[in-house]
Amino acid sequence: MDGMDGRKAYKITDHGTGAVACVEPVCYEDCMNPGQVKTIPLTKEETADQILLSDGRRTWKVERARLQNGEVELTEYEFTPVLPHYEAKRCSPCTGCGACSW
Repeated sequence: MDGMDGRKAYKITDHGTGAVACVEPVCYEDCMNPGQVKTIPLTKEETADQILLSDGRRTWKVERARLQNGEVELTEYEFTPVLPHYEAKRCSPCTGCGACSW
């Protein structure tokens, strides 16, 4: 499988069923460096009859015949990782769980 740039993502649109799937890299916050995002890029494998996209957990198969006749559309776009925003918990009494970063 070919390694890909961590910023590439794909949108697969099936015009027959109306289903849309966004295939994006897996992102997570580095627990040893809070505020730093790590990205596991997608892998893309092309064969004569299909394109395989994988995020490490799931694999999507896109048949070339369906792409050529317009049944399925594959669109590439740039992925921008975003850190989730957490609200500080106001626990009373404090249990010392660390959720508020105290």
